Amino acid sequence: MDPRHLDHLSESQKEALKNYLYDFLTDARKASIDRVLSERTRKLCVVLEDVYQGHNASAVMRSADAFGIQDLHTIESRNDYSIKKDIAMGTDKWITRTSYSNTKDCLKKLKGQGYLIVGTTPHPPTLSLPDFKMTQKTALIFGTELTGLSSEALDQCDVRLSIPMRGFAESFNISVSAALCMYTLSQLVRETPDWQLSPKDRRDLEILWAMRSASSGAPLTEAWIAKNVKKK
Repeated sequence: MDPRHLDHLSESQKEALKNYLYDFLTDARKASIDRVLSERTRKLCVVLEDVYQGHNASAVMRSADAFGIQDLHTIESRNDYSIKKDIAMGTDKWITRTSYSNTKDCLKKLKGQGYLIVGTTPHPPTLSLPDFKMTQKTALIFGTELTGLSSEALDQCDVRLSIPMRGFAESFNISVSAALCMYTLSQLVRETPDWQLSPKDRRDLEILWAMRSASSGAPLTEAWIAKNVKKK
């Protein structure tokens, strides 16, 4: 079921739907959903620009989930985003992924939502990762394997960030680089005000995650909406 099908529901309808779906969940699953949502943030998000190896893209998604980052944006102008189930380990059910056909539209949307665009690159001039300060909503953008971020993406970055390297290697694999940056910034974001999900975002995710956790959750949800929501 497309999550956008829930957009037309009122808050009272969403509450009723959530309670209905929660009746199909175990107490352990309900506790897990509550625990994970209490650690989720939308003040930090991740952007992948034309990553072509599915194992790298899937590893980034898995790390985003592990560090409490809800939103993953994928730019697919040249390469389609693909999920390797054995690497993502089911985290595609819990992450909100938004795809774009080009870099311009993605970064324009994020800037319009108040995100600082932070691009990762080993090429100076850059700010070292340990020196970064979290002052506002931040979007971490990572480029394709081998060549990194496009010139268009780099031109749109508000900050260029690098990870200190002590050896001969110029950079890490993208999934490693993303994990290091996400870990560092996920700690910083928790020191800022209002880093947790809004009540509305939390309620919407409670419904979606309950639907994806329950056996036959999508048909149950569709049947409930058909019965309880009047069509305009």
